[in-house]
Amino acid sequence: PLLVAKNVFLLFSWWDVFSDDVRLKSISIENASCNLFVDKNGDENYDIFKKSENKNSTFNLQLQEIILKETSIRYHTINTARDYSFFFLYMNWTGQFTSDIYDLSGSGNLMVERFQTNGVNYIHHKETTIDLTIHIDRQRKLYEIKESTLKVAALEFGVDGFFRDEKASTFMDVNIKS
Repeated sequence: PLLVAKNVFLLFSWWDVFSDDVRLKSISIENASCNLFVDKNGDENYDIFKKSENKNSTFNLQLQEIILKETSIRYHTINTARDYSFFFLYMNWTGQFTSDIYDLSGSGNLMVERFQTNGVNYIHHKETTIDLTIHIDRQRKLYEIKESTLKVAALEFGVDGFFRDEKASTFMDVNIKS
């Protein structure tokens, strides 16, 4: 399953309940497990922000914030051999999630349980703190990391650069300073 959670809280205006247009603004997920998966054809199980074909829909997603508390997330891809597993003690993500181009900002504390690519495990079971901003262009599949900080165990890093996700591979140009 994509998500199993003890608590999921949705934030929208009380007045939206009485209108023809309900605008979901924030989601808080607690005590959960989330499995993000990309199969060998590149199909994702998590692209839930697809445009509706129904012109009469009264649901308008204007998601601006996702809060994770005591939540594990696993991201696994078949064709690029990535397997990432995180446990978020507390994480706050903000951005215009439904836009094709937006800035995603996140800060919080997590445990990196596994950060593995092509069979090489780069980080295993390390406490991590992040303060991250990424400029996302979904159409071009381009992700630009703006000046951000990452603390893994007792080591603090400054991170910036970009990566582009292609079907067969990922191109990266990332600067990590310590």
